[in-house]
Amino acid sequence: CSNMFRFTSRVLMRSARVAVRPVAAMSSAPSFHRPQQVRFCSDETVKQEIMDEMRLDIKNNQVCLFMKGEPEAPRCGFSSKAAEIMGAYGVPYTSYNVLAHPAVREGVKEISGWPTIPQLFVAGEFIGGCDLMIEMHESGDLAALFKDAGIAYRDPQTGITHVPVQGAEDTELKTPETK
Repeated sequence: CSNMFRFTSRVLMRSARVAVRPVAAMSSAPSFHRPQQVRFCSDETVKQEIMDEMRLDIKNNQVCLFMKGEPEAPRCGFSSKAAEIMGAYGVPYTSYNVLAHPAVREGVKEISGWPTIPQLFVAGEFIGGCDLMIEMHESGDLAALFKDAGIAYRDPQTGITHVPVQGAEDTELKTPETK
């Protein structure tokens, strides 16, 4: 069951997969006539592989948002607000639809130790849910978090894009494009 799941950009595409192997005794038959032996993976194996993949994505992506639905089509008000806040900063992020599979929904709660959805991870660290995102957005702490993590972001108030400059103390500022 290794490499069972592949996550495409922002969506868990499959909720389960079955490993199919030809029956050894029938190996002389042409492949299209060969009967198939189906091996199902246990729920615990599926959950563990999903959680391993989520941990890897949290580690390898600067920003991950676990939400109900997708950023373009949220399925609850809290997830909608979280996606709206992320959109205000223009930060590229990976999102997971926790409704795609029960193991994703329960797995992220286990990883973070937090019971509610949505959940935001920045630079591999759990930040919080929607209420904390709103609070940090309103206080300016979310912009400071992105800056400290070396993540390019657009200031929602001014429209100025802050781009991290390697080896510099501060960030380079780009003015908003005029139309």
